[in-house]
Amino acid sequence: AMFNHSYRTRSPEKVLEEIKLLYKKYNIRHIYFQDDEFSIDKKRTEKICDLLIKSNFNIIWECLTRVNSVNDFLLKKMYKSGCRTILYGIDAGYEEGLKRIKKNITLQQAKKAVYLTKKHHIIAKTAFIIGYPWESAKEIKQTIKFSKELDADITFFNTLTPYENTEIFKEVQQNNLFSENHNLKNYVSHGSLPVVRTKYLTAKELTYWSGRANLEFYLRPKYLLRKIKTINNLHYLKRSFLAGIDLLKLSICKILTI
Repeated sequence: AMFNHSYRTRSPEKVLEEIKLLYKKYNIRHIYFQDDEFSIDKKRTEKICDLLIKSNFNIIWECLTRVNSVNDFLLKKMYKSGCRTILYGIDAGYEEGLKRIKKNITLQQAKKAVYLTKKHHIIAKTAFIIGYPWESAKEIKQTIKFSKELDADITFFNTLTPYENTEIFKEVQQNNLFSENHNLKNYVSHGSLPVVRTKYLTAKELTYWSGRANLEFYLRPKYLLRKIKTINNLHYLKRSFLAGIDLLKLSICKILTI
């Protein structure tokens, strides 16, 4: 709906050519592939990995992709070529939600992808969305619960931002669910205030739930213990502590909105 259903790629050889320029001319050693679904074409992804391995650049890289676009073999090759972080957009933590947004994935696929990613020593990030038109506290609790079951290394909880011309935008519009903060001129993908409400929850209540989701996920003893075990120097300790404090403050502020 947004891009007219068109899809175009650059060849693996051209991708490596650009990486080579970044590596040699600008001394870049860390690359983030911004493609929404980096590994949707597994053969192309494998070829990029093979070229990176052959280059001996030893760069570190990250990407975004879908949980049904990876497998054991591909993840092993991605790690060997320098991949150290993958972000999976899962969006809903209950099967009915995945069906309604036409995500074309299952919760089981999400579990398998995160498990295999961590198995190959790649940081697994996951992203969820709360605030779909039909959602009440019940559905949001299911999403939070599933996020904890996945136990990814990092998890994001965003409130819904419907883009124009999409089905979800039309549903929000037809049901008059845009919040008072809604302003198309100031649209951002990850705004601090929800631009929608649901049939059962106000925008303020959605803000509360996004804050609560963060606290429930990150304040688990299991997660905190695992995080502590990864700290191996004072710089990382300081960075992790400050990031944790910022997240805690933000989450508490959101909870206090109601």
